[in-house]
Amino acid sequence: MKLNQRTTKLHRFADRYVGVPLIFLPSLYKAKREKPSDIKRICIVKTSGIGDTVLVSPVVKDLFDFYPEANITFIAGDKNFMASRFLLSSYEERIEFEFVDYKDFNTISALRDFDEFDLLIDFGQWPRFDAFVSMIIKSKFRIGFKRARQYRHYSYDMSVEHRSDRHELNNFRSLVECLGVYCLHSPLVDNFTNNWPGSFDETICVHICASGSTAEYRMWSPEKWTELCLLIEGLGYNVVLTGTSAEKEYLETIASYAGIGNDNILLDMPFDYLARIYRDCKAVVSIDTGIAHFAAASGAKLIEILGPTNPDRWGALGEDVTYVLPNRVDCMLDLGFERHADKEAIKRVTVQQVLQHIEIDLESL
Repeated sequence: MKLNQRTTKLHRFADRYVGVPLIFLPSLYKAKREKPSDIKRICIVKTSGIGDTVLVSPVVKDLFDFYPEANITFIAGDKNFMASRFLLSSYEERIEFEFVDYKDFNTISALRDFDEFDLLIDFGQWPRFDAFVSMIIKSKFRIGFKRARQYRHYSYDMSVEHRSDRHELNNFRSLVECLGVYCLHSPLVDNFTNNWPGSFDETICVHICASGSTAEYRMWSPEKWTELCLLIEGLGYNVVLTGTSAEKEYLETIASYAGIGNDNILLDMPFDYLARIYRDCKAVVSIDTGIAHFAAASGAKLIEILGPTNPDRWGALGEDVTYVLPNRVDCMLDLGFERHADKEAIKRVTVQQVLQHIEIDLESL
């Protein structure tokens, strides 16, 4: 399978070795500013990651509560634009969404045309692109992460330490807590379609594909997925595979091995439909990916298969989430792109481990 890469090696090289000077040099002539006393216009920057966007969304809701008269502009990229619109749709009268693409200079230059914001918060953890976007948008005060060896914090008026010893949701919360904001919201989907005609009462949804530079570290083998799907069907449940059109060929291969009809492969589902499916089905089985975070926030009974992923750092958050872990992990992912992570860890998770949790969870229903 050709893995879905969010960025190429060239993009990552440019992000670091071109992005750092672009951010650092202007900061030599920039004076630190005080936070405005009256905040009415807020800009949020988060240009990638469905999972990250799920975790950012409750923090944006906390901002709405703390600044009841403020409006927010959310700057998103091609991988999370639709997710951010869906997750924050209940605030549609107070929020607007703008698109930026690192491959399209016109979308970047258009950011300079925005009226000045009172406050800008950059939720990017390591990409210099998000920091550069934040720098060129006019704002009276900027907040963002400071992370060792990432060199992206120079344009901020206030920097917040990005830490490895807490869940990423709490890192995101720290960006607004420094303003005095109380963070009370948790990831939660509260917008479900009423038009979905199907019934998923006797269905277990399976999400088998990951994206990003370390996708291979987090993906289970086709043989194990096939075996698991056959065993789930043996329990008397339908199996539905979810994914994107880019994953179609791979999903069809797994489906053919497991005797699953192509009608049970759901591709590119709108987020409101996908949330309803995940909420209504018996359980969702997923590897570490943004969709796992989305399923958990939708209220799904989620069983998340983790390889070199520490659940205390990156695990999906919800009322009914079970983590299935290998017997050992030599080196965990931290920021999510570490090449030295234990790529064999996911292989040490057995089919019986996952099936055991499915059987236990279904018996408790």
